[in-house]
Amino acid sequence: MKIRAVIFDFDGVINDSASQKRGGKRIVRIVEHSGYKIPKGIYKTLKSNWGLDGKKLVEVCFGLDSETARKIYREWERVDATDFFPLIPGAKSVLEKLKSAGLRVFMLTSRNRENLMVVLDHFALTKMFDLIWTKGDGPFTKPDPRAFDLAFDELLRLRIPRDECLYIGDTPLDFRCTSMAGIECVSTLTGSFGKPDFLKAGQKKENIIGSITDLPKWIEKYRA
Repeated sequence: MKIRAVIFDFDGVINDSASQKRGGKRIVRIVEHSGYKIPKGIYKTLKSNWGLDGKKLVEVCFGLDSETARKIYREWERVDATDFFPLIPGAKSVLEKLKSAGLRVFMLTSRNRENLMVVLDHFALTKMFDLIWTKGDGPFTKPDPRAFDLAFDELLRLRIPRDECLYIGDTPLDFRCTSMAGIECVSTLTGSFGKPDFLKAGQKKENIIGSITDLPKWIEKYRA
């Protein structure tokens, strides 16, 4: 069936913020500057848990209590909204191309709305999306598959079945989450994970693309 709607993750798919060289180093630096010890093998631990809600990621990977992790995550978001990571090359052009082709373009992310909107406005991306769902818009956050409930309500209103929608993510957790939610996922390699990571998680080889710039060709080849 043809694709009529695409739901994007933000970090690692549109914004070049999810690689260990960028996002990983930033959170390690923030935790260190906040006076906390960095556990051994932290980058391996971060990669294993990348895709969790940001506060939970800090809590799990650095062994911090919930309130401390929340404060660290707030600082992480503050830095992200003042020292902007670049967009994935070609991301804006792909969004424009999908919109001009008549597809519905959405975003579902674990970022807080206030932080996200600052970044989207900075890159003049806000109007690219028909709807945006962020942390706090519903009771569930990725990787809980129920995070997609609000998106599915909108698809139902638009009379777009799930099999005419794609989610674009950059982590194996995104793939597992969407599989449980009953929506097809295309995985990009612009985050912290390589092709072997996605294949090990069960992702189909043809559903792994280099970056968002490969998405229009993927749609044309597999779902036109």
